[in-house]
Amino acid sequence: MIADAFTWGTFPDAFRFMADNPGLLLHAAWEQLKLSAVAIAIATAIGFPLGAWLGHVHRGSFLAISVANFGRALPSLVLIAFGLLVFGIGFWNNAAALVVLAVPPILTNSFFAVDGVDPNVVEAARGMGMRGLDTLVRVELPLSLPLIFAGIRIGVVFVLATASSPRSRAAAASAS
Repeated sequence: MIADAFTWGTFPDAFRFMADNPGLLLHAAWEQLKLSAVAIAIATAIGFPLGAWLGHVHRGSFLAISVANFGRALPSLVLIAFGLLVFGIGFWNNAAALVVLAVPPILTNSFFAVDGVDPNVVEAARGMGMRGLDTLVRVELPLSLPLIFAGIRIGVVFVLATASSPRSRAAAASAS
């Protein structure tokens, strides 16, 4: 019995399991990539425009920082458990938890990237006749893209590190 405990879960068992289920790994990888892509797309659609606009008007730093801290404080497993009550087991439950996990770095970096653009450059653009949205799109966003993409990259890392296929996450949640 002790020998079985040490040999269980070793590579020969894993290879045998994969040989018995040839498409399982590809299917699980596809599920994770689909889930991650949807979560990142939704989080970017929420966090980027909001952060860019708040940074452009130089207001809402309290909102950006509070959302970031709140999102980082919530464990994704708690969000998934709450989502089980609301949505049931499935794709959108996990996607909602991952969106909440990815929005804070995207929102925060977008805000501070646009807010941190050199005021002299913005003033020069206004002196050339640009106003409001034109200044944001043609001056502030191009200058702040590296920091914005860093926030998106951090969000992607958080999502990919946390995401798993909905079936395996639901099985793990129901087992514990």
